[in-house]
Order: sequence, then C-alpha cells, then structure tokens
Amino acid sequence: MERLTYEKMPSQFNRGKYPTKYTSRHTFQEVAARLAAYEDTGLEPEEVMQTKLAIMGKSLAEIKEFEGVSINRMIELAQAEKDGRLVVLPCKPGAPVWEIGDFDGGNLKKRPFSVEDMSFWRFGTTVFLTREEAEAALKKREEAENETD
Repeated sequence: MERLTYEKMPSQFNRGKYPTKYTSRHTFQEVAARLAAYEDTGLEPEEVMQTKLAIMGKSLAEIKEFEGVSINRMIELAQAEKDGRLVVLPCKPGAPVWEIGDFDGGNLKKRPFSVEDMSFWRFGTTVFLTREEAEAALKKREEAENETD
C-alpha cells in the first residue's frame, strides 16, 4: 500500500510546536477517506500489527504440504542437506544414460541408470544424460587422442 504521508523534520520556525506528519502528493479527500477506512476497523495501531501477525501465523499453520510433500518431510530434507546427508541423483533410477567406454571400439552404449551403480559412474566424464552430450564428449576425447599421436 502506498503511503499517504511522509515525516518531515521540524524546521527552525516550527520548533516542534506543530505535527511533523504531512501529506504527500495526495488530496485531503484521499487522506480523509483512507483515515476513515482505518477508523472503521475499530482497531488501534498496535492491534493492527497483532492482527496481521495472527493472520500470517494461522496461514502458516494451515499449510500441511507443498506440491504433495509434507512440511515435516521438507524439514527432514533440509536438515539432511544441512548435515551433508542429502544426495540428489542426476536422473531417476531406470532412466536411460549414455556411457562412453572401451567396448565396441569406444562407441557409445545406452543402458538404464541404476542407483547401485552410482559408486563408479562418473556423470559428465564417462556417463551422460543425453546422447548429444555423450557424442560431444566422445568427439572431444577422440580429438585429444589424435593430438597425442
């Protein structure tokens, strides 16, 4: 919400005798309408902030899950990440990956990704998520081999 007022320091002529709040680029009618709407709530300034915080707290308490994941599970995952125990896999288990190996004359081999195989898979070096990435890496490897010959 745009403020209707700004605070001005008392001038040497004012010497604190008059209010330091002034309207800014708004008509008296706009300021009076806003003040009337506020007064219609029946709330004091302190109660406005308390009500705002209570509404925010209630909204947070009503959130049970986010995109199907419970808040408690998200807290567990955040703690695991903080502890260094969270591992994000490069793809889903069973998804096809492309491997560059010394089989078939160094050609590409497509095979399903297995979580158990993670310990020796080197994604981005010998194993790739797309054929295009694997082909580019294979080409780079072949160029490097040709330079050493």
